[in-house]
Amino acid sequence: MILDNPTLNAADLATSRIGSAARSAMWMLLMALAYALGAYLSRAVVFGDGYRGLLWVSNAVLVAALILAPRRSWPLLLAVAAVAHVLSMSGYNTAWKMAWQIAVFFSFALGVADAMRRWIGVPMRLERGRDVLVYAGIALAFPNLLALVSPAFVLSSIGLERYFSPGIAFLRLAVANMTPLLVVTPAIVLCAHLRPGALNGISRRRQIEAAVVIGSVVIASVVAFTAGPELAQFPWLLLLTFPPLIWAAVRLGPSGASASLFCIAAFSICGATWRLGPFVGIPDGALSLQIYWIVIAPPVMLLAATIRERETAEASLHDQRSQLAQMMRMATAGEFSTELAHELRQPMQSILANAQAGLKLLENGATEAPWLREILEDIVSQDQQASKVVARLRAAVQPSPSKLEPIALEPVVRDALALTRHTAEHACVEVQAQIPPMLPPVRADRVQLLQVLVNLVVNSCESMTRMSSADRVLELRVDQAEPGRLEVSVADSGVGLPAGEQDQVFEPFFTTKNAGLGLGLSISRSIAMAHGDRLWAENNECRRGATFHLELPVELAKSAIA
Repeated sequence: MILDNPTLNAADLATSRIGSAARSAMWMLLMALAYALGAYLSRAVVFGDGYRGLLWVSNAVLVAALILAPRRSWPLLLAVAAVAHVLSMSGYNTAWKMAWQIAVFFSFALGVADAMRRWIGVPMRLERGRDVLVYAGIALAFPNLLALVSPAFVLSSIGLERYFSPGIAFLRLAVANMTPLLVVTPAIVLCAHLRPGALNGISRRRQIEAAVVIGSVVIASVVAFTAGPELAQFPWLLLLTFPPLIWAAVRLGPSGASASLFCIAAFSICGATWRLGPFVGIPDGALSLQIYWIVIAPPVMLLAATIRERETAEASLHDQRSQLAQMMRMATAGEFSTELAHELRQPMQSILANAQAGLKLLENGATEAPWLREILEDIVSQDQQASKVVARLRAAVQPSPSKLEPIALEPVVRDALALTRHTAEHACVEVQAQIPPMLPPVRADRVQLLQVLVNLVVNSCESMTRMSSADRVLELRVDQAEPGRLEVSVADSGVGLPAGEQDQVFEPFFTTKNAGLGLGLSISRSIAMAHGDRLWAENNECRRGATFHLELPVELAKSAIA
């Protein structure tokens, strides 16, 4: 075998190591280029009043790289970043100041990355509200610590910095590092988690919506931040950026929200550099722009995380509900084992009797074709009947993902009655079914709807075991409840529901049975709610017992009936 060849295994291992080293080298080079580009942009961005240091992107890039990389790669990352820092800043700072910056900035990046990995975790996806709040707290707190030990603040504090007072130096350094952590680092980290083929798993409609959302963000940014003097005097133009940001947060999640914030930040910087937009003509325009970023970024990311967290919780709840429903179906299958044996006994005995009769005829030398044909046709008929019994039970318990589709209601109701026939016969219950013909299709999951109907019928039969045999009547009706909805009602003549607490029977673990779990009706209502249906119960007015009502939406689309 090829796998047993040690030479090939060693060669494959060497090839894998070379490929991994090449990918690591590529990512290191990409990080170095991003760091150098960030340093260049931070120096090149000049606000309208000559204000420099609007933001320091390189620290945000290094923080993102440290969050994404394993800890064992951090020393190499820092070494590459140090080389990129020296190359990008050698013409602007002295050697001792660059060494000071490397020590301070890299300690800052390590502290931020370590805090986020410890308190948020990796991979960091910011899909929970708590994670966004922790991230925002770190992004706002750590830059203040950095500003206290930065060269600009320390030199101005001891009188060696002639351009800025200590307060201005502290504010500039703190805010210039807050804003990139809020708008640059999340975009890098979240977009790095996107797989190259992720778009292939997204529907065409969702791709179009994402393109429209990003396009609206770009258009709003162009109008708000690159407007000429005649429009820049209207500060309300900034409001144009909020609708597409909210749209992106709600529909595209944290990744789309972070990308939209990055896009808005990029356009606002370009507009300010070109002396365009609403922040150029006002006092302290640079600080106002930075505060604008700080104000909009956390709420937008928090909204996106909250929406995604709710969607994740709903999906998890749906999975748990499906698993619990499957467990209940399996428990129901166990209860139907007696019925299955009863239903199969008759066709199997008939098949055996016909086969024995055929063999006896052949042994006696009788070869009349009509007799043999009749025997074989009866065997085929009984086999088909047994297959239908097994198929109905299999459909009731088979695990399958929830799938809402147009289905015919009448076959599902009749399958439920067939599956519970032995239960009704054993309890001496007379079943009266009124199912009108030509019912419109309903939108539901066939297996789950069958489970709900079976549970209602079984519960009704069991509620009449204390009554006299003559009074045990179960009525199942299908009616038009209102336009666009059908109602299935299951009425019994049993003990009824607790007075004034009819809705209590749908609570988890509430049961009136000696050996019941109290989950059947609770799961049934959960299934109904997931379908957009209604399930409720009430005591009968004119006779003993209770009636359970299940309302189902009619499928209005012109589609084939399942």
